[in-house]
Amino acid sequence: MQLSSQMAAIGIMVQMCGSTGPSTDTASEGYNCRDLEIIIDVEMIVARECGVDSECSMVLAEETCESNSVLVHEDYDSDYFYDLMDQASALGCEIELPRNNDCSATTPVCDVGVCRWQ
Repeated sequence: MQLSSQMAAIGIMVQMCGSTGPSTDTASEGYNCRDLEIIIDVEMIVARECGVDSECSMVLAEETCESNSVLVHEDYDSDYFYDLMDQASALGCEIELPRNNDCSATTPVCDVGVCRWQ
């Protein structure tokens, strides 16, 4: 049985309750690095959901080769993502994003409901 991404997102958010991150500093919204890491992880699950290849057309966190950037659904709210990343940066958090790490993969596809480069 495969869990939906919404259920996975809920599970990750439940893990956040009562957690303490490595940083005791907090952003103006009251988040610490661990909180932001979890929130951004959930956002990446939601942002990368797709039904067909053509929906995977937005690129976030661009790198020198485009296919090493994060590929997400065309309707994703990128402003929210960049606000979260700005908060993380201000706190000195290290956030790992789901990158491709293969500059030869240049075609955006929806693979089993997830946007990725192929």
